[in-house]
Parts: sequence; C-alpha cells; structure tokens
Amino acid sequence: MFSWYHWLIVLVPLVAVCAFAVHSRKYVRGVADFLAAGRCAGRYLLRSGGMMANTSAVTLIFDTTTSWMQDFILPFFRRPPSARLHIGMFKALAVAIGVFFWCGSFMFAQLDYISMFVTIFSSIWVAGAGAVVTLGLYWRRGTTAGAYSAVISGGGISLAAILIQRNWASAVYPWLAAHGWEAGVRHFLEAAARPFNPWIDWAVSDALWPVKFPVNSIEISFIAGITAVLLYVAVSLLTCREPFDLARMLHREPSRANDDAAHVAAITAAADAANDGRAGGANDKNSSLRATPASSLRQSRVVIQGGSPVALRLLNHLVGITPEFSRGDRIIAWVAFVKHMVIDWVVLFLLCSIAAKAFGWGVREWTMRAFVVWIVYPLVVCTCTTVWFTWGTVVDLRSLFRDLSERKRNDLDNGMVEGHVSLADKR
Repeated sequence: MFSWYHWLIVLVPLVAVCAFAVHSRKYVRGVADFLAAGRCAGRYLLRSGGMMANTSAVTLIFDTTTSWMQDFILPFFRRPPSARLHIGMFKALAVAIGVFFWCGSFMFAQLDYISMFVTIFSSIWVAGAGAVVTLGLYWRRGTTAGAYSAVISGGGISLAAILIQRNWASAVYPWLAAHGWEAGVRHFLEAAARPFNPWIDWAVSDALWPVKFPVNSIEISFIAGITAVLLYVAVSLLTCREPFDLARMLHREPSRANDDAAHVAAITAAADAANDGRAGGANDKNSSLRATPASSLRQSRVVIQGGSPVALRLLNHLVGITPEFSRGDRIIAWVAFVKHMVIDWVVLFLLCSIAAKAFGWGVREWTMRAFVVWIVYPLVVCTCTTVWFTWGTVVDLRSLFRDLSERKRNDLDNGMVEGHVSLADKR
C-alpha cells in the first residue's frame, strides 16, 4: 500500500516542474527560448530527483523529441516555420513520443537485468548518434550520408537484437532449427567469442541454447556502437568532397582565435614572470604583471601559485581545466576527476582486483565490497549531489529567467540549416 508520504515524494517534484513550466512561458518568445527553458527547467530539475539523467523518462522524451524535430522533420521545411508553429509541433511530438513509450511498455517484457535492459534500449539511438555527435564535432570530413549510415546501423542492430532476445525461444530458434542452421549459428558465435575468453563467452549448454540468446545487451550495444563508428568513417571518406568548416560552425572566427591566443600568451608570460625569482628580472616581472589585466591574473592563478608551472599545466590539461575556470569550476572539475578516476577506477576496480588476486578473496570479502560499492558509496554520492543539484537548480533557474528576459532574440535561430550553415549565422 502507498502511504501519503509516497505520494508526496511523487507530487512535490511534479508540482514544482509544472510551476516552473507555467512561469517560464512568459519568457519564451522563440524556439531557442523554448529549448533553453525546457532543458533547464525540466531536465535539470528532474535530474536532481532521478539522479540518473540517462534513464529519466523526461530526459529521454525531451532528447528524442529534439532529435526528431530538429534533425528529421525540420529539414523538410523549405521556409522557416513560425515560432508558434515550431513550438506547437514540438509539444505535439513530445506528447506522441510519451504515448508511444507508455504503450510500448505494455508490449515488451523485461527478460534481462535492468541495467542491461536500459543499455540496449538506449543504444537504439545512442549507438549511432554518439558516433555522429562526437566525430561530427571533431572531424572535418563527416558527411550526411555517413551520419545516416551510423544512425541506421546502430539503431538497426540494437532493435534487431532486442527482437531476437525477446523472440529467441518462441520464433528465432525454431526457425533456425527448421532450416538446419542452429548448429552453424552456435559454432559461429562460439568461434567469434573464443579469442576474447574469458571476458566474452558465448558458449552455452545444450539445455540453455534453445531458450536464451547467448549475446547479452552490453555486448550488443558495444557491437552496435563500433559498427556505427566504422560505417560513419568509411561512408564519410567515400562521400566527402571537401572538408567541412568547423571553425565557422563552432563560431571560431580567425580574429577571435588570434585574440584568444594573445590572451593566453599574456597569461603565460605573467605566470612565468611571477615565478621567476631572479633579481635581474624583477622589473620585467612587475611590468608584465602591470600589463596583464587583473581578471586575467585571477584566471591564471592556478598556473601561478606554487609548484612547477609545467607540472601544473600538465595536471590542468589532464583534468580539462583552462584559464577561464573560476575557483568553483576548478573544484568541481577536480572532484569529478577524483571521483571517476581515483575512487571508481583506481580504488574500487584496480586495487580491489589486485587485492582479490593477491589474497584470494572469498565470498565474505566480495560481499563486503559489494555492500560498499553498491550501497554505502552511492548513498554518500547521492546525498551530496542531491543537496548540490537542489541548490544549483534554484540558482541556475533564476539565472535562466533573468537571461531570457534580457536576451536579444533572432527569429532565425531555430536550428534550420541552409548550405551547411545555420540560418542565424548566414543571414
């Protein structure tokens, strides 16, 4: 039975989201405003409650709606639609996708672990879109044909695998047996996985082979992702006529790049002068510091303060810290680095694996590790991030509404592209 506090946990975030949505309507005067308000007020707020943005229903619906609207429907318009029509289609498509998800949940039985079930369903889109987004932003020879190849192959492999897993015992295996192919398929899977044993093992017993497909969801997602990347690269190389102008797409004009380079050079010179203790260079040091703005010195204090500048620059580059990072940004970057690389990778994986091998861990040790990794550690992380995200949500939403009320709007900033250039940049 559900008690009143169970309903309270559900209704309070729902009421908060609805209130923010209604409040944000008076600031939304264009498509760009709608996307910014929807992403920040909805996705970011529910992320603090769900703690897993990738599995949140709101996140999946919003991301799916945005991708379908901007990448598949909008290119069919020869003229930019009005903001009212564009936003109306967004809302209608979001409702349709939500209804599709709801109806689809009645048709699919969960035959796998929850994490694997979520992984393979996410890979229907992520396997192909991940290759397109990553390589599209960092590779100048990507093409539309390569993007479609990646999305179709990644989604097709994932969807086909879901259907095979679901219907293996009832339809797939009997069909293979009727054509006399079950032995050949079984030998092929075992031979393909043999070089990767024991990490990948597709050999199953005679009793299990007719009722369960041996390839799990994680492995299928990996195969779909690798296939999408390879096809994206191959098709793009075959269809690319000239390299794409990434600098223009990312608004990296040559003049801006030169200004940034000069700014970084000034910061570096000031840092070197500040760390130079020679008496003969005192005058040069003071003149360099005076020539550099105070804001630039504050931004570069992570390079100036203590230790070897080379070592600090190497650490900053490893973590991803740039001179524009504030103190709070640097703290967040270091906390994320320590959490993912030091705690998750080094301590919980590497050191535990070495200890298990060296001391021969038994059931008691592995049970204790599972208790720490899956209960204590997530509880601490969730407690800290809940407070952090709640406070950050309030602060960022206030900033969002303030920025929306003061921003200069461009009606052409709706995501449409003409001649591989955004309309907002071209006109």
